[in-house]
Amino acid sequence: MDEAPQLVAKARALVAVRDLLDGDSEFAQLKRDVLGPALARMGADPDPAALMAHATTLQQLVACGFLSKEELAIHVAALMKLPPPVQATLAPPAAAPVASVQAPATAEAVAPAEASLSTCRKNFKCAVVVSPPESMWGPIQEIRQKWDKAYDRWMPHINLVWPFVHDELQQEAAAVLCDAVKHVDPFTITFAKFDKFEHSKSCVLFCNPETQPQNALQKLEQALVTALPHFNDLATADRGPFHPHLTVGQFSKNMVDAKANAFLATWKPITFTVDHVDLISRKDDTEPFTVRYSFFLGG
Repeated sequence: MDEAPQLVAKARALVAVRDLLDGDSEFAQLKRDVLGPALARMGADPDPAALMAHATTLQQLVACGFLSKEELAIHVAALMKLPPPVQATLAPPAAAPVASVQAPATAEAVAPAEASLSTCRKNFKCAVVVSPPESMWGPIQEIRQKWDKAYDRWMPHINLVWPFVHDELQQEAAAVLCDAVKHVDPFTITFAKFDKFEHSKSCVLFCNPETQPQNALQKLEQALVTALPHFNDLATADRGPFHPHLTVGQFSKNMVDAKANAFLATWKPITFTVDHVDLISRKDDTEPFTVRYSFFLGG
């Protein structure tokens, strides 16, 4: 019996879990202690028996409740469409330039990007986001510093596309994004209330963005995904429709409502104009996300 396809699938599953854990600091220690060494050995040892042993890590993560089968399925399904080699996802990315893209891309620049961006592996260290002006971060960061496990890595943000590209494709992706947002008009966001996502063991509390006009964030996300359909992870059949939010903390189910009410008691609504989106990335686990490109709405 030829086990090669099954081994490749399980190896990709491990890579998918590695990247997923990297996107949530709650799992950082688990990634370092369990999954990191397994992936390192997997990259160096192609022995089928070793790969099968490393694949059990995936089963343990699900069995212990660190990862739901639904969350895993989304990321593994995306990777399973891609050809080997698996080791390509383990290579460190190249440094990305910092730039501001304000003009439409030329046809020559977009053409090769479309071919590459339709099949590339996704990077959980890269995203396209909306972020409030830094002058308005104060009240948000006051909560996040104490309660958000991603405080040190992420600025206050609303994800529009995540995961996104590896560093070597950022310039090509930037050309496509620049063209996509020129047809979207600027709009306003107000953070006036909190809401929550409930998971099996905890809740995520977030600022709920109200836009004027309504559904402006959904329309912006749709414009990006229409231009880059390979990166529709935030709005799939498995996950449901795109739900924009700005995370401020993670809480147990029995305390999240009390915390939300306490924050709301002293909260003053934050309103700002969204006239651009940012492509952000980071090279490794030791540094925070940095803005690499900005794309201005309305051309």
